[in-house]
Amino acid sequence: MKLYVYEHCPYCVLVRLAFAVKGIPYTIEYLFDDDIKAHTDKVGAKQVPILQKDDGTYMKESMDIVKYVDALWKPVIFAPYTMAEALAPYFDPENLKPVRYLAFLATKNIYFPEISKSSARKYHVKRFLKKMPYDHVESIESDREMLTAKVYAFMDSITPYIYSDKHMGKQGVGIDDVLGFSKLFALSIIPDLKIPSKLEKYIEAMLSFAKIRHPQSWKMSS
Repeated sequence: MKLYVYEHCPYCVLVRLAFAVKGIPYTIEYLFDDDIKAHTDKVGAKQVPILQKDDGTYMKESMDIVKYVDALWKPVIFAPYTMAEALAPYFDPENLKPVRYLAFLATKNIYFPEISKSSARKYHVKRFLKKMPYDHVESIESDREMLTAKVYAFMDSITPYIYSDKHMGKQGVGIDDVLGFSKLFALSIIPDLKIPSKLEKYIEAMLSFAKIRHPQSWKMSS
């Protein structure tokens, strides 16, 4: 099977971790962010991840892919497909906005494969600004201090709820990690962030487990 992804995409991280937990082999292929045709030819929409099954057909929607992957090799281990009640409030989209904004700022120095050419980077910036309450990258820069303070508050709030530096829940790696780490992944994109030790170890463990290259390693050398 082949998985078409963006390296920075949380939904792609989610699926890659699910593959890792199930121990199912697959290959990765990157799509340029501005190559709309390469997306729509496969699934009729501009989105990732896209799974190409062994029969050559494609499927989209990250949780649909997770369910498909989970059912391939027994036993089914991710059901129910919801995060633990104690964890869910901390991953409210509003809490994650400062993380997302600072991670977006960091991409100007990180040449992920999907934005490794000029046209793709320009498209990426334009696409993300449409989703944010900012008109210009410079406006986000001016709020960096405030956003950083909110990110630290978020990390302080979530860290006590991570059971160990190897997995988020008491039962070992499972759906909490698949859903939760996909959101925490953006923290590893933000440079010079002093992540609490337990949280940092957890992020590093999940990156290694899912065989995801550390975002900082994509940086262009100065």
